[in-house]
Amino acid sequence: METLKEKVTLNEEYVLNYYLSELMEGKINYLENRENYKNRIAKYIVDLRDSNNINEKINNAKKLWKVLFEAAMTYIDEDKRGYDRLFKFFDEYVEFEELIFASDSFYRDHTLHCLWVYFLGEYINKEKQFSEIVKDREEEINREKQIYEDLKSLEYYIDFKETLNIFKLSAQRHDYDDAVRCVAALTHDLGYPLKKIEKINKSISNVMPYFAINNFNEYNFQYSNVNQKYINEFIDFMATDIEFNCTTNNDKGSKVIEKIFELDNLGHMIKVKKEEVLKLNDEEKQVLSKVLKYKIKSFKSKSRLFDYENDFEQYKHGIMSAFLLMKNVKSFSRVLFNETYELALRDINIIDFMEKCNIHYAYDSCIRSIPSLYDGLKPSQRKILYTLFKRGKESYNFQKV
Repeated sequence: METLKEKVTLNEEYVLNYYLSELMEGKINYLENRENYKNRIAKYIVDLRDSNNINEKINNAKKLWKVLFEAAMTYIDEDKRGYDRLFKFFDEYVEFEELIFASDSFYRDHTLHCLWVYFLGEYINKEKQFSEIVKDREEEINREKQIYEDLKSLEYYIDFKETLNIFKLSAQRHDYDDAVRCVAALTHDLGYPLKKIEKINKSISNVMPYFAINNFNEYNFQYSNVNQKYINEFIDFMATDIEFNCTTNNDKGSKVIEKIFELDNLGHMIKVKKEEVLKLNDEEKQVLSKVLKYKIKSFKSKSRLFDYENDFEQYKHGIMSAFLLMKNVKSFSRVLFNETYELALRDINIIDFMEKCNIHYAYDSCIRSIPSLYDGLKPSQRKILYTLFKRGKESYNFQKV
């Protein structure tokens, strides 16, 4: 007889307790062997979970937000310059939310919301029942590991040193996934205040006439010409992506590459043909040693550039959150580099660059925040519901998180 699935009420307490258990079992990668951060985070989570009223909950959330950000961000980059300024902004941000509540009846509390986004995201990412959601990511990681192992086993036969370094870098990049998800979740809504200025002006203007005040000067702002250059560079950076590929300068090199690697439509390696490597003759080995040289290629997406420019003009919270970090936190502002289409691996800290890019790209709300015309759902919501549907609708009882 089939055992009935345990019914789970997925509320704030359940998600926080789940994260605490993961934390205590050492399953949060960026907190491994960092007992000071680990103990403080555990304490603040318990304080948040056991809060008696909303004011106590907000105060505990502020403490938790700051220590989570510091722990995750210092795991990516040890440079803490700008943290004090960011934390001071966050205190002001929490105070500002009280004003926003008065101007928007549909406004949600983002101080708590960003924490729930993080904790619920970790639950979905780590809980096996939701493996369908992260299946593609896991397959990519496993494929890269397999390629690395296959090349390593063939190193005695041919020099794959530079290729192995590429896949080693890729493996190191995945070590930062937990920290990147944390920073992106915590900071993705920090740009809301600018977007809400218009609503606040409207609320104030509606009240003024009752006090016989008809000439009300609205609060407005604009960036100076000095800042405009930095803004342009920031948007260029947001629209820039990088990839690294081996360069094949001749037909012989391309043929050898295609002979020993299975490639996708974009020319990315997806499998090593080990038996073909062992069949290479001396001439093909010599050709291969010359073409297995890697360059980092940077390219700018015009469509993303236009989207980001439009978002910035409208002060959308996603792009403004990214700008806030870039302007105030030194570990982000150091990422900007002069535009160049080809870089040697030694010219750029590839891990540092990619992880900070990943945090910024998470703010891109052009697609993820728009509900579909067909079902009214955002992509993230549809993935969750699809997974629940596949596992059986009786398994979970969802409350608002």
